[in-house]
Amino acid sequence: MNTKIIFRPALLLGSLLVFTYCQTAPADSGEVPITPATPWELIVVEQGAGTVSILDPQTGQKKKEIAVGYNPHEIALSADNRTAYVSNFGIEDYDRTIGTPGLNISVIDIPTGQVTATFPTNRRPELTDNQAPHGIRLRPGRPQELYVNVEVGDSMLVYDTGSGQIRRTFPLPPGAHNFIFSPSGDTIFLFSGEEGIFSFRPETGEQLAHFETGSASRGLTYTLDGKYLIVSCGDEIYLLDPTDLSVHRHYPELGVRQIIYSTPAPDGKHILAPCPYDGVVLLIDMESGQIVRRMETGKAPIYVQVAPGNEKAYIANAMDTHLSVLDLAAFTLDTIGGVNRPNGFGFIGRPVDK
Repeated sequence: MNTKIIFRPALLLGSLLVFTYCQTAPADSGEVPITPATPWELIVVEQGAGTVSILDPQTGQKKKEIAVGYNPHEIALSADNRTAYVSNFGIEDYDRTIGTPGLNISVIDIPTGQVTATFPTNRRPELTDNQAPHGIRLRPGRPQELYVNVEVGDSMLVYDTGSGQIRRTFPLPPGAHNFIFSPSGDTIFLFSGEEGIFSFRPETGEQLAHFETGSASRGLTYTLDGKYLIVSCGDEIYLLDPTDLSVHRHYPELGVRQIIYSTPAPDGKHILAPCPYDGVVLLIDMESGQIVRRMETGKAPIYVQVAPGNEKAYIANAMDTHLSVLDLAAFTLDTIGGVNRPNGFGFIGRPVDK
């Protein structure tokens, strides 16, 4: 394998993003919510193994293991939980760009555990402008549209999920890393490292607003009430108004290095903030900005999501061999192991035994 090295300002570590259940938060993925009573499983991208695995959320037992591409990162799920789309990024991370930039998306039929298609990132094989697919989302209200940003080429690709063809593309700012949709699907919010946060129209790529963060932006999600965007940055978090990206709150000097892919706690009053360089997840009081808890989880926690039922949160430790499981009442930690550098993950409904 020929190795390409692409240079950006140094930081290190895994990246993420996935569509997951949250009981009252606005859904930005177009998924059908999993209710607490629904049997469910974890679906996890194992970056180190080049696989996607379906796990029992209690024991970590692997039910299926599906080979995808090299250095896969993100995963998007169809509303019926039958199809998964995986970005084969090909390089280590946004800030540790060692590897061979990927050239496709893997499409998985979840019930059979088979890769049924690969979507190329270029319209013709001889073209190589669009490489290293990373952020990946189905547009809310238009599940036939799959959006993927490529980091080599700084472009947004819009696929037809039926044909796998690229319908249209539009340029993105330099350093574009990942994105989310508004609940209606009418706006894209993109974070672009030190370039900050941008909003765009999905149909045309027209830029609507821009907020320049004081440090590298590495995570973006909604607050539980849907009023604000939580922006994860270096030693700071912002709450932005999604209408114009103006600052509602700023939490500076949190005593950590880079924060990545924060998520709101189920009470709507706290933020769970993973800090990969520090090996901790912070619990931050949104009213005071104070750190309530500082929890050691493993090597490079980068992604945290609250599970169905709102009793536990799962944490991907991107340079480790386990996921951490946080009890949200007692704030005790457990682990489920047997995963090779977990990255993106989500929750899927499990077929009920008859």
